[in-house]
Amino acid sequence: MKKIIALLLAALLIASTCAFAMAEEPITITVMGPQGTTRDWDATHVFQELEKKFNVNFEVTTFADDVWKTQFTLMLAEDNLPDIFMQCDMNKAEINGYGEDGYFLDLSQYMDIMPSFAAFCESHPDFAAYTATAEGKIYSVNRCRDTVQSRQLSHNWIKKSWLENVNKEVPTTIEELYDVLVAFKEQDANGNGDPNDEIPMAITIDGQSGQRVEFALKAAFGIYNVNHNFQLAADENGKVYLYETTENWKEYLTFMNKLYEEGLLDNEAFTMTTAEFRAKASADQVGFFGDWSNLASCVGAADDFVNRDYELIISFANKDSGLQTVSLYPNYTAGARLMVNALTEVPEKICEIIDYLYSDEGIMLVNYGTEGVTFNYIEDEFGNKAPDVTPYWQAMIDQYPTMSEWQQQYLYPNNVTSLVVYDYYSAVMEDATDEELDAYIAYEGNPNYIRIATWEKAVREADLLVDAFPFLAMTAEETDTLGTLTTDMAEYLKTMKAQFITGEIDIETEWDNFQATLQGMGLETVLEVNQAAYDRFLAAMGD
Repeated sequence: MKKIIALLLAALLIASTCAFAMAEEPITITVMGPQGTTRDWDATHVFQELEKKFNVNFEVTTFADDVWKTQFTLMLAEDNLPDIFMQCDMNKAEINGYGEDGYFLDLSQYMDIMPSFAAFCESHPDFAAYTATAEGKIYSVNRCRDTVQSRQLSHNWIKKSWLENVNKEVPTTIEELYDVLVAFKEQDANGNGDPNDEIPMAITIDGQSGQRVEFALKAAFGIYNVNHNFQLAADENGKVYLYETTENWKEYLTFMNKLYEEGLLDNEAFTMTTAEFRAKASADQVGFFGDWSNLASCVGAADDFVNRDYELIISFANKDSGLQTVSLYPNYTAGARLMVNALTEVPEKICEIIDYLYSDEGIMLVNYGTEGVTFNYIEDEFGNKAPDVTPYWQAMIDQYPTMSEWQQQYLYPNNVTSLVVYDYYSAVMEDATDEELDAYIAYEGNPNYIRIATWEKAVREADLLVDAFPFLAMTAEETDTLGTLTTDMAEYLKTMKAQFITGEIDIETEWDNFQATLQGMGLETVLEVNQAAYDRFLAAMGD
């Protein structure tokens, strides 16, 4: 009898051990998306840490960016979807339509196990209004910009030594900017003995560098939109209109044409690449410019201390109010970035992972990695403990020659898991007093401080911050109605903008024809559709 009991106990022990082992087996989750800048997502530190934390095994398949949408369509047609799509940036209306058809999981059903995401939606009502359908269903999530600095669109610089050489102050109005640019053109502003090699203002219009300058200049004319062609707005009564139909837009184009005709704006603005523009800025040929990247990258400097040689300009006085007005990017990015297969066998586990990406701990992981493994905290004289990845990158510098390459190939898949745009230094500067900001700007111990503190100070000194027109989620019916109207109109507006600025077409004599052409292209229909979407957005916001 004892032997039988012993055998039974042994069998139970073995069974329980096997069951425990089986319970501990990692769950396999399939992931797909466009490759982007990171070659092997699942080989990065962040993916491996997520696997350990949630006891999962990611099986990742990526496709070249130029074939991604074709592959996505094929997967839908064959009803052969992975558990998760990431970094997709797909059309929001299209994804919501597929969600209604049963392809994608409605995440709103799992809000009880997604406390961080739920709290994030509550604190960011515009993000929540865009994320959910009119019925409150959530078929995709996207990125959110969580600080004013990350939403600030204008990062432009003017060379201090050039201003000193022509005896001018930092311009605060477009009239003062014009006077400064004239002085740059007519005098030896860069001080090399040749008064004819200066380019007063250089940007790539509709390109990376041009976006920053145009945001500041457009705001001076009362134009606030993240697009540069096909720019929607809403008046104080909530009526949607197109900036390109207004006198403000006409005045803006007239001003830009004046700069172009007088040689104050680089005449290669419509043809040169960003690399060609940066080469000019690095050679001290340009007095005023902007760039989507930071100043050091733009002018080829070793570190951000180069900011002390330039004055940051993020705004000019609005022509009507006289207020220094800054245009802010919407709180969220457009499109559908992450979707979950409605037929996944592990919806709860996936929702836990998504929720983690919106938590403070998850945000730190996907941006900096793990303390002691990919970064250390270093304390400065102000008592801040900043995450520093430098030693860990330098230990692998033979394999990853630049920090950017180390970050995107070893630390994290660039922009894949980062659903909240976050920068430690920006968070520190937002909490700093005005006196502390001045101290950060003068601090010699960390070059990041001068760049971020200078941006924060400029935002605080602005008179008015204006939210740009929000991104809107269309319904499938609205998308069908619009068809190619919006894209065709945007292409036409881009062409006309170039021709008005270069003077190829005279804006005074052709303005009425320009407006009539827009009407003939279906502008009334486009506005009606966007009005309906905007009304839904306001209703979801509670306005």
